[in-house]
Amino acid sequence: MAVREDFLTDYRIGDRVTVVLGGKLIWTGVLDEMGEHRIRLRMEDGTVRSISYSAIMADYAPAGPRDRKERDAQVMQEAARQVQEAVYAWQFSPDSLREAIRLSPNSEQKRMVSALCDELAAAADAEDFDTIDKIIIAAESLAEQAPDNTAFRRLVGEAALLAEDYETAEEALYNAGYFGEAFYAASMLLSEDRMAEDGACHLLYDRRKQPDVVMSFVRLAAEAGDLSVFRRFLEDEGRDYPELITRCLCYLAVRKKEYPSFGKDGLYSPAGRAALLKSFRENYPDPENSQLEQMEQLDDTAPESRTGEGATFNGESLPQPGEEKGLNGIVFSYKPDHKIGFIRADGTDWFFHMNHIADENLLRLLEEDPDGRYLVTFDVGYNSRGKCATEVRLQDPEHPKEAPDPLLSYMHKGVLSRYYSFYQNGQVAEEAEDGEQVYNFRLSYVTDGELKSACELHSDIAQQRLPVTFWLKKLKDGKLVATDIQLDREAYQVRQAAEAADGAAEEAPAEAETPEAAEPQAAETPEAE
Repeated sequence: MAVREDFLTDYRIGDRVTVVLGGKLIWTGVLDEMGEHRIRLRMEDGTVRSISYSAIMADYAPAGPRDRKERDAQVMQEAARQVQEAVYAWQFSPDSLREAIRLSPNSEQKRMVSALCDELAAAADAEDFDTIDKIIIAAESLAEQAPDNTAFRRLVGEAALLAEDYETAEEALYNAGYFGEAFYAASMLLSEDRMAEDGACHLLYDRRKQPDVVMSFVRLAAEAGDLSVFRRFLEDEGRDYPELITRCLCYLAVRKKEYPSFGKDGLYSPAGRAALLKSFRENYPDPENSQLEQMEQLDDTAPESRTGEGATFNGESLPQPGEEKGLNGIVFSYKPDHKIGFIRADGTDWFFHMNHIADENLLRLLEEDPDGRYLVTFDVGYNSRGKCATEVRLQDPEHPKEAPDPLLSYMHKGVLSRYYSFYQNGQVAEEAEDGEQVYNFRLSYVTDGELKSACELHSDIAQQRLPVTFWLKKLKDGKLVATDIQLDREAYQVRQAAEAADGAAEEAPAEAETPEAAEPQAAETPEAE
């Protein structure tokens, strides 16, 4: 019979162990946990077996990789698999919804929402989306009348998921307290819009830190190339979730095909997490804020006056980096208080400190204008966190900044093509030679009071495709966003006049038929006499 002390002596978390139970039952799996009274084995099919020490008749380590690094690699692969599979696969369940309704204290509200639930279940079986849309409208109206009843908002969210209206579903489910389903709805918007992707990422840090949500977020954020929110979570909350952080870091390391050595204490020890953190910093340099965060930082900034002089921007692509010396890039962020900054070169961000600057002119320019985007050349070196930029110097002292971009020097015209009321952001579209060019914006960038009120009051404002004028502003990462957005009243009046003319043209044939129909009747009267 096994004893806990024997397990602690013979095995470590991550070892493959075979246990023999009574009745010739034999289980082999990875040792996931050693508690006070039980162990947990993770089987090859992903299931977890919880076994008491007293039930184990015999145990031994099966044949397999015995090298510590090889075993750690196995555990890392297993942790990466857990993160990869962590996703909310929502499925409509009328029974679960009815159970939520049953807890409603108001009998009249319970009766109404129960009837809507039955209709929703029938419409879902029949794939009757017209009826589902009507149920959403009815449930939203009831939710406004009874804001304390979460069952109505749950019903709105479930129906919106069936209708694939993920924006409505995310807002309703979050307000109802169903954070897992809300994250699922937000993540489903990923294929539609990058701004929705940012919203899904912020669901982690700003709302609920559920372990499965964190793991889902890390997978989605890694695919999107934006781990800024996870880094905040790692710094602020990492100590409270050591195993969760370890799994997420393992997933990110495996994506880069990195298997750092963890020493004798194993993967889940403090030394193991320290090795993973070092690998994470080396392979994922500190990112600049996501596009949504950058736009939020500009919310309190008044729209700039337009003098015809555009902000600096290099319309040509950056030179491709060569070897580890003489790479070309652009300083897109510098913080004078901390004396640190970031260089972007061929899609990679490189950290540098003031001590890494080898050009006095560049240092002076950064102190005078930290937001200036300077074209630099640099070498790759190392600091305590891993690779960084060193020997940073200007490419051309005579022309230190980017060339002006003509797109920023004039007012643009387009239409309001998308708006997400919950996130208070959207998109404007402008006709271009190669098709429709789309730019993101936040509600605070709308400076037309009438248009701003319409966005706040009407969730379907984007369906009207209102004509607008706007200017472009460049974020630190080089992306362009629309700002100083106003309703193009001249174009709007022309469109209204054209619609009125079309309506009059449709009515004109009916009016013209009346005299023609009357003439034969007048001509027949003498013949009858």
